[in-house]
Amino acid sequence: MKIGYCIAPKIGGTFNFFRNLQAALLPHGWQAFGVSAGRRECDLWQEEFAVEGCVRVGEDVDDPIAAARELVYWVARNDIRILIPMSSWIAASAVPHLPPTVRTVTRCSNITRHAYNIVTNNCPLVSRVIATSPRQYDDLSTKKGISKEKLAFIPHGLPLEAFSKVASSRRPVGGPVRLGYVGRLENQDKGCLYLPVLADQLERAKVPFVLDIVGSGPDEQMLRRRLRHKLKNGYVRMHGRRTNAEIPSLLSNMDIFVMPSHFEGFGFSLVEAMAAGCVPVASRIPGVTDWIIKEGQTGYVCPTGNMKAFAEAIRQLADDRDTLCLISESAARDVAFRFNLERMGRDYDKLFRQVLVEPPVKQSPRPWSEFRLDPAYAPTWRRFVPQAVKNWTRRKGLA
Repeated sequence: MKIGYCIAPKIGGTFNFFRNLQAALLPHGWQAFGVSAGRRECDLWQEEFAVEGCVRVGEDVDDPIAAARELVYWVARNDIRILIPMSSWIAASAVPHLPPTVRTVTRCSNITRHAYNIVTNNCPLVSRVIATSPRQYDDLSTKKGISKEKLAFIPHGLPLEAFSKVASSRRPVGGPVRLGYVGRLENQDKGCLYLPVLADQLERAKVPFVLDIVGSGPDEQMLRRRLRHKLKNGYVRMHGRRTNAEIPSLLSNMDIFVMPSHFEGFGFSLVEAMAAGCVPVASRIPGVTDWIIKEGQTGYVCPTGNMKAFAEAIRQLADDRDTLCLISESAARDVAFRFNLERMGRDYDKLFRQVLVEPPVKQSPRPWSEFRLDPAYAPTWRRFVPQAVKNWTRRKGLA
């Protein structure tokens, strides 16, 4: 049984999820392909991240309708039973033209208005919409009006073996508390420019620390400028982009994982860090981080942007290393139980088998003469709204 998951191999949580899904479903008899359709999406391809099953379809095709046709033909030739369009403009536009024998299932990637519009626009033609956090499920149900019969809730699962080994080999350490950040260096989503503010707060509170920053992104140079003095004196170290295989080893040298994000759909790096025994101090994102983290038991959540609160949580942990060790062990155990790959594989296998025996949601494909690009991808007036205003509304649950 074959699945087409529309994604180009590249750095980031969306492609990491494809790799995890591919591995989780293999024992259940599913073969998952990562599909890039059309020149624009194929140009995003990063060869170093490609794995077996990644394919390019119409890689020299610029015209959207021609790229959509190529994708539909590829689906038919390869007997794909389920197509997951994700954030592919071409795939979303091709959904109405798929034969009814192909079921469409989509997964919500974030808690932004754009992510919600992507999964709701073709909702009448989709067998299921998958939410990965309570926040997504509630928003899609109450704000977007998706029926609970069509919604499914499947949290992510991760291959935890390498992270669990790190957690089991941890030993109490003294000296400066070891902080870490792993993720894209991009402030709009990830809030990475709060890190210099946090470092200043910790210095004022006289908390000895070292901060390791792993990742790259559009705000990397600005972050380096704002941290230049601490980089020079060694309080902060920037490691650049690292491969997935290197992350567990890097996490082994971190006591506390700092996640100052403005918003997250789930938080892959957060769960990986907890699996490795890092104690998280994260932004409180309702229905996401405050669901993954059990306050005071497996970590701490603080008001987004409030680096004084972040620094105080870190100070308390730095002063009480016994509590730090206890929470570290609790975080690793909780993640191993709730977010393992085997559970996710069972959940997706059950869902996919269920939709395949249900009646198709449409009787025939729409003719190509009626092709149109999915309007959910068109820019709106919201691009003119200052990012600070958008982030505030997301924190308040208003958008």
